[in-house]
Amino acid sequence: MTRVPVLMYHAIDPTSNRLDIVDPGEKIYAIDEREFRRQMKHLSEEGYHTICAEDFMSWRSGIGEIPDKCILITFDDGHATNISKGLPILQEYNFRADFFITTGFVGKSNFLTRENILTLRRAGMGIGSHTVTHAMLNDLDIDSIRVELADSKEYLENLLGENVVTLSVPGGRISKIVRKIAKEVGYEAIFTSHTGMNDREANLFSVKRITVRQGTKLTNRLLSSGYVGGKDYILQGALDLAKIGFGNKLYDQLRKSILCLSRNRLRRL
Repeated sequence: MTRVPVLMYHAIDPTSNRLDIVDPGEKIYAIDEREFRRQMKHLSEEGYHTICAEDFMSWRSGIGEIPDKCILITFDDGHATNISKGLPILQEYNFRADFFITTGFVGKSNFLTRENILTLRRAGMGIGSHTVTHAMLNDLDIDSIRVELADSKEYLENLLGENVVTLSVPGGRISKIVRKIAKEVGYEAIFTSHTGMNDREANLFSVKRITVRQGTKLTNRLLSSGYVGGKDYILQGALDLAKIGFGNKLYDQLRKSILCLSRNRLRRL
């Protein structure tokens, strides 16, 4: 059975000032440019073919086909390094990716501009929404969720001149009401931070991804199962449970503490 790994990246620069804008605890998700190049080189040498979300969705719906050994690369937030450092490396290996844009950040310091987004699309990259303000959606009331999802979608569609049907939820916060509103405003797939692989039976409104952070190794085991194992597996499991069991404020405090304590250990995995 074909199973598709979906990688989730953020910034490609651990020293970026932008990371303090959204959340200082997210610095661990920014990887070094040299490491990103090594990872893309590894994927190329292992014979992986990149697809975009639209390819995956068509395959999932039984319409299109995908290569036997394929992978989907995604970026959240819309950091400026996605185009200054990420795009040249992707193009070097003839890879494609999907970029989920927080539209309220567009044009701000260290973020993509409108022209940057157009450049990514012209280069064959996929563009999706990452809401307007990067708010945790399950903290919001129904009307506010609708604004975050509908307004970001409309912004990108007006910019690109085409339908935008993919959404990545900030912090991986997903719920029945978020899925319901996403469907109502016209999204056809939601990408989460739930760990795992995606087969042809995958729920398009709960697409699983593999979080790439400082210290993550793109081993064959990880790419074939979605789970790195060992300490990183325990860490991710603890965070997933905490996300379910705690409110966002308490969870974020716990996450920051765990990730800061684990940073050096993750680099050795």
